Amino acid sequence: MYQVFIVSDSTGQTAEHALNSALSQFPGIEVNFIYKPGITSREQIKEIVEEAAKVSGFIIHTLVSDNMRDFMVRQGRLHNVETIDIMGPLLSRLSNLLSISPAEKPGLFNQMNEEYFRRIETMNFAFKHDDGMRSNELYKAEIVLVGVSRTFKTPLSIYLAFKR
Repeated sequence: MYQVFIVSDSTGQTAEHALNSALSQFPGIEVNFIYKPGITSREQIKEIVEEAAKVSGFIIHTLVSDNMRDFMVRQGRLHNVETIDIMGPLLSRLSNLLSISPAEKPGLFNQMNEEYFRRIETMNFAFKHDDGMRSNELYKAEIVLVGVSRTFKTPLSIYLAFKR
């Protein structure tokens, strides 16, 4: 059985999805995934590469920092461990196309997703509590709009919810 180390400075979901997509093209192959999320130091990379070398595994990684990716490649070569960089080529091409350097901050995608779902949650709250519905839950509201009918309270509450 092949040992594949999924290494990321965030959750590792991107590498896992890419790997699963690619492996679907190789039916019958058994692969053991070894997850290593939240990798932020060279020492951690060194330990992972040494661990992969001991089990004849290989590494697929989504490190956003140029320095960390370069260190991963050097350590892989030093220990004769194959490393597959998912993020580097994509970031490089996008950087060239967009004429801007990437932020190189791990976890930004998850932060954006959290913000998106929070926004949806707040808008949903506004809909569920429109026109006095569920008045027993008003204590959960950050703001309560009161006024006569047809004065655009609902659109305003949805707008405020969208803006958080």
